[in-house]
Amino acid sequence: MKIGVINKWKDIPAIIVNEEVYRKFKVAVIRNGNNRFPACIVTSKHPDILARLDDNEILVTPKILEIAQISDPLDLSDKLNIEFFSQGLFVYGTLLSSYITPDGDIHRGWGGLEKYPKIRGICSPYALYYHGLPYMIQENNSESGVIGEIYLGVNANIERKIDNIELSANYKITRTKAKIIENFPLIRKIDVKLYEYNGKPIGIALRTMLFEEAYVVNKKMTYFQHDRFFSVLKGNSSIIITAPHGGYYCPLKMLSVENAESDEETYVLSREIITEIYWMSNQQLIPSAVLAKIHRSRVDLNSAIDYYNRRIAKEYHRIIENMGSKQAEILIDIHGMSAKEKYDIELGTNYGATVKNREDLLEEFRENLKKEGFSVVVDRKYTGGFTVRHHSQKDLIAIQIEINKRLRMPWNYKETAKRIAKAIWKITSI
Repeated sequence: MKIGVINKWKDIPAIIVNEEVYRKFKVAVIRNGNNRFPACIVTSKHPDILARLDDNEILVTPKILEIAQISDPLDLSDKLNIEFFSQGLFVYGTLLSSYITPDGDIHRGWGGLEKYPKIRGICSPYALYYHGLPYMIQENNSESGVIGEIYLGVNANIERKIDNIELSANYKITRTKAKIIENFPLIRKIDVKLYEYNGKPIGIALRTMLFEEAYVVNKKMTYFQHDRFFSVLKGNSSIIITAPHGGYYCPLKMLSVENAESDEETYVLSREIITEIYWMSNQQLIPSAVLAKIHRSRVDLNSAIDYYNRRIAKEYHRIIENMGSKQAEILIDIHGMSAKEKYDIELGTNYGATVKNREDLLEEFRENLKKEGFSVVVDRKYTGGFTVRHHSQKDLIAIQIEINKRLRMPWNYKETAKRIAKAIWKITSI
């Protein structure tokens, strides 16, 4: 198989194949030594790509090489192992990599699946119930579906062992389709096998048990909601986390703007911040979040022009406004800046206007970040865009945070998120 690099989509992880291969397979898994990760398969006919490829030709985007930590693009066929999948095993309960119960208990899954690559997906029309054990059944009136994980390439012997256990517990094997909900450039459906309960379910109706898709405070579950353009979490704390430029979704029929790149890893970094604050609060506080999945080349959610002219941008800010009208007090708008900048983080407040005479809070936040080892400047170059300026006109204190690319790499963004979360957590009590 011939593997080349396409000089497009430098900020988006994707595998480019011809139309025939694209129709046959739904997701790829890339291996380079011990490094392994899933990636979206994109047709070479995508209007952003428009390349001619044979069946044995593959193009990878520069972002794939970055994730795989490959600096030399020569002889990629010897460096990258790319495996294509058209189906997977959908799990939704105690087989999840990490699941949370309605009581707030968090567990690791059983079954020996942890060594296999996975993606998140939604199965509809299904519903999930919990009464000591999870029960997933088909319900035609279930509009939202069930969020779970799709394991890829599971060993046949392991799958048979799981089959035997599930079938003996009154579950049956069902084959259906799941919509992939990863932050991918295209939204696709994949064939899945799942274990459906073969009886009448009892217990509490749930959206998912997948931890970090669901959080629990005082036996009340809070879930991420996903559509094509956003991931939204309505939390219970004074914090709203926004990330307008972290999405990779590039719809086939939506025109693009040239030279509009994403703030890479800010989507997943923002999600890590949420989970870290949940842990720091002893599982009592969940920040709210509005995170873009749509790519910046399709609509700029931090632009006043797009706010007044694009329905998607209007909806994004309407969701933030609704959250700000409740218990929220502080909006943290997550962005990314170039590795060329010498400092780690810049805080943007429109020269103090968006913090509403709370310079003490801004200074405390800056000092907290410095204590976490970051070099920090305020209102030097990135002084705050439309999001913080617009929402600070209401009752919110709004701070834009630009994070250096060096700290947003696929291998270090989690540590960066943990340190930023500590700095945010410390200002919430001021």
